[in-house]
Amino acid sequence: MGTQGAVYVETNTAGVTVYQPGGAEPFIPPYSFDQTVFGQITGVYRDEFAHFLECLRTRNAPIVTPKQALSTVIVCEAIERSVQERCAVPIAQVNAFA
Repeated sequence: MGTQGAVYVETNTAGVTVYQPGGAEPFIPPYSFDQTVFGQITGVYRDEFAHFLECLRTRNAPIVTPKQALSTVIVCEAIERSVQERCAVPIAQVNAFA
């Protein structure tokens, strides 16, 4: 979401909607994220859960580290606060991938 519009990726409905300034109706791009391929359930949540179960089964470390996951939550929280408070929300710069 920004001053010139917004983009919503809706994982539960497998779609993308783009809102542009001055537009009464949202622009819906000619693509979507279908949750089934060849009759099989797919998608980011299915893959995330399957990876989690695989890590439990094999005792391997997950692809995303706890520090990386925390960084993502911090950024998402700042975005939500920024929208609610209608101002920039500073984030301490931390390299979660170091």
